[in-house]
Amino acid sequence: MAEQRNWKRIRERLELKLPVRVRCREAKDLEWTEITRLIDVTPFGAGFDQICDALAVLAIRFPNHLFVYPVHLNPNVHTVVNERLGSIENVRLIEPQPYAEFVALLASCRLALTDSGGVQEEAPSLGKPVLVMRDTTERPEGVVAGTAKLVRADAIAIVAETSRLLTDDEAYRQMSEAVNPYGDGHAAQRILAAIEQFFAPSQTGSALERRINPDSVTYSGFN
Repeated sequence: MAEQRNWKRIRERLELKLPVRVRCREAKDLEWTEITRLIDVTPFGAGFDQICDALAVLAIRFPNHLFVYPVHLNPNVHTVVNERLGSIENVRLIEPQPYAEFVALLASCRLALTDSGGVQEEAPSLGKPVLVMRDTTERPEGVVAGTAKLVRADAIAIVAETSRLLTDDEAYRQMSEAVNPYGDGHAAQRILAAIEQFFAPSQTGSALERRINPDSVTYSGFN
């Protein structure tokens, strides 16, 4: 019951464009489709005019989608973004989120528009396509794998690629189901299994110096 009340409060504040902080404990069960579809936006670098132009166009083109933007506290960023996007009905400019809350928000979204290197790694783990609003990326493996696509800080490209993902189910599926180049979530289990095998009682002498191929390590009992 308390969870339902919290979600009702959050939905009401989002609808009224009031400040809101999404708490991780609440976010895990959120059905954003009860309000609308959520697009997570996290730009910080150059090209704000182009990015703001793109978001304004997308908000009009997709009125049943909610564009949620945790705005950086840098005055140069905060002022520009609020002036350009603050009055748009389905754009929500919220305060920066603590990490756990932000990941919960990312997990609930449809796709991510970002220039953040961290988001480029995190979103594929959650099955979310990433449009990178930069000219280059230090995470090229995501682009190669198909989990991310460079659209630059270019309004036309941002609008075109976002629109494609929101209207073409096959294009969305290809990105959301692409093999995650940053791992499958089982690294800790493999490390533990490798350590246990390495120091097993049967391993003595020169056998202790043997290198273990992580891909050959088997493990069980982990959920």
